[in-house]
Amino acid sequence: DRSPSRGLGDVYKRQVWFSLAGLLLYPVMIIICNLLGQEVAANNLTAIAPTYCIAVVGIVTAFFGFTNIKKKDDY
Repeated sequence: DRSPSRGLGDVYKRQVWFSLAGLLLYPVMIIICNLLGQEVAANNLTAIAPTYCIAVVGIVTAFFGFTNIKKKDDY
């Protein structure tokens, strides 16, 4: 939703919070797959975990980095 009433900053904030929630729930999904006997799914999730974590960390770092640069320029 990129309506004029919402700033683009709000959209980025939601993206970051969604990414962080996914990062925190990722291990839970692996545990649930193991408990449900879905070994192939658990193994696949475990195999892509490092790539997923690096991608989420990149999103969060970029958001906070650019936010702080913008605040510094506003002074």
